[in-house]
Amino acid sequence: MRRETEQELPTGGEIIDYHLEDNILTINQNTAWCEQEGFRECIEKKYPSIKVYYQEQEPGCDVFYTNDSSGTYFPDRYSLDSYDDWYYWGKIEDAAKFVSGIVGHEVELTVKAIDETLEDYMEEHEDEDIFYSFHEFTIVED
Repeated sequence: MRRETEQELPTGGEIIDYHLEDNILTINQNTAWCEQEGFRECIEKKYPSIKVYYQEQEPGCDVFYTNDSSGTYFPDRYSLDSYDDWYYWGKIEDAAKFVSGIVGHEVELTVKAIDETLEDYMEEHEDEDIFYSFHEFTIVED
């Protein structure tokens, strides 16, 4: 499956960690740009009773996707890349509350408002090493 923001290059990758718990196999991979092409499809073809859910993020290419529409395995829908860490939330209310704590005033409960508020905050503090980038995971259908 191809999305507009993905590179047209094949993506290689390596499995960096895996574990089985409560009959759920979790595989963590590092790949270039996006989900490793063909990996999920290969597993699902070989084992038709298995559904593979994924979450991918590549901030440099603005790739934030998941196929877990119910949020059962990947409940995070929003993320904040900051100068000191990454933060994740399942609800926009929690993200807005966190950002309100950063900027010192209440932030509207929309991705656009949070993004604009952080942009304004960074402009006000441009002489400091402050960076914030807010993202929403897009749910894709397979």
